[in-house]
Amino acid sequence: MKRKVNQQKNQHRWKRKVFAGVLMGLCFVSLMLMQTQYSRIIRLASLRRLSATKPKIAFLFIARNRLPLDMVWDAFFQGEEDSFSVFVHSRPGFLLNKATTRSPYFYNRQINDSIQ
Repeated sequence: MKRKVNQQKNQHRWKRKVFAGVLMGLCFVSLMLMQTQYSRIIRLASLRRLSATKPKIAFLFIARNRLPLDMVWDAFFQGEEDSFSVFVHSRPGFLLNKATTRSPYFYNRQINDSIQ
């Protein structure tokens, strides 16, 4: 009787070891798959960074004659020339040039066909 009990215990131990081995193998395979997916994602992200252009912000200023605080905006825009566009909606016939503004970021930036 004791032999049957011992044989059954040995048989269960063998099954547990096989089950644990299969689980360890599945864990290892899943980790390897995750690693390959992660490296693929990293490669795609680096390619996207290289090919993506930097987004631009558009600034629209509404002015009748002169732009108030044009020198403050000049200090704000310095060093980031490629990351923004400036547009000015002014009364018809008014031109922003060296005589009307001190900031070169506003020269010839009026919207054509402005309406008073």
